[in-house]
Amino acid sequence: SLHFVPLDVSRELVLRAAEQARPFVPDQRIHPVMADVERSTGLRQWLDGTLGTDRKRGFTFFGMVPNLMPAAVVSTLDGLVRPGDLVLLSANMVRDGGDAAIREVLPQYDNPETCAWLLTLLEDSGVPPENYEFSFSIVEDPEHDGLRRIEARVVFQRETRANVMGDTVDFCSGFVLRIFFSYRYTERQLEQLLSRIGVQKMDSWMLGNGEEGVFLCRRTD
Repeated sequence: SLHFVPLDVSRELVLRAAEQARPFVPDQRIHPVMADVERSTGLRQWLDGTLGTDRKRGFTFFGMVPNLMPAAVVSTLDGLVRPGDLVLLSANMVRDGGDAAIREVLPQYDNPETCAWLLTLLEDSGVPPENYEFSFSIVEDPEHDGLRRIEARVVFQRETRANVMGDTVDFCSGFVLRIFFSYRYTERQLEQLLSRIGVQKMDSWMLGNGEEGVFLCRRTD
């Protein structure tokens, strides 16, 4: 009696996932949900009401750990995962958490294609390129010893007005806007973060270069 709950912030992706599951799961046991798991409340209660509380549950958490603040990773999983549930998650990794190791992967972000993709937001908002300076940097998280992230920032060089999805937003000269970040964990750092809510690693699979990993975990308490 397998149930499937595709959950994403994108309506289109949720519906596509539901459609692809239909050859394997009956329609009445597919429960599409469009939600922002970082900000939504009541998802765990909804799962309990929809699925019952006696089922074994497994969660996939792909592409989330790098692009959430560590506190948000913990709070999101804490709000969804019960003791005994399984979690299969992915993370961007570094063998050594120091600046030198992260500089080795920086070109994967700081390249013309990625820069063009990130700056589409400003272009679509009517912000001319001469109004800002754009750069990548490596930032150490002050709340987590040794943990670092790669950030892309825009510093406005003059007063700028942007039209963001129909809303007008004014930026003063010198305002710093972070438009992207990606955390790079060592395996020890990730295990320590998850252990705060009793999520323990059971197994892991790493790319040969050590830059990405998938972790099978269980919440113990």
